[in-house]
Amino acid sequence: MKGKREENIDTFGYFKGALKRLFKYDEELLEMKYRKETVINRISLYMSESLEEGNNVDTSILGADLVIWDRKGNIDFALFLSKDYLSEEGKRKARAFHLAYKPNLTLAFSILKEKDYVLIYRCEKDYVDYIHYNLDSFEDRMLKRVLLDEDSKESLLFSPKKKTKT
Repeated sequence: MKGKREENIDTFGYFKGALKRLFKYDEELLEMKYRKETVINRISLYMSESLEEGNNVDTSILGADLVIWDRKGNIDFALFLSKDYLSEEGKRKARAFHLAYKPNLTLAFSILKEKDYVLIYRCEKDYVDYIHYNLDSFEDRMLKRVLLDEDSKESLLFSPKKKTKT
């Protein structure tokens, strides 16, 4: 039986694999004017091919763009998509979801036109990691970790208490 850390590593790997397939095989789709739902459906399709039986991938549910869960309340993964840098409202929404539903892994990601990377935000209770996913090499690199002050209303906006570079 895998622990939470190992499951998160696997799930993050499935997500990166789905992104790789999206940008490798569906590039034309991303060059068009597209709806978020179209991209989320592709990510859903690609991720579902990697999951073990008993995991369900649902889109546009519980306020997230994509959720992997057992449909009994146990959420392994929640995903939020932005077609630009994540807005303050998007940050609030992802963080609020993470705190309310307590999924093992909550990610938000931004597809940035004319950039060679996707910006991934990994939400945790006390911090948010900012990760670049390079679209040429399909490798990820952590940019920074922003520590959050739980008692502050600003923590919902990812306001930094302390920044650390890696």
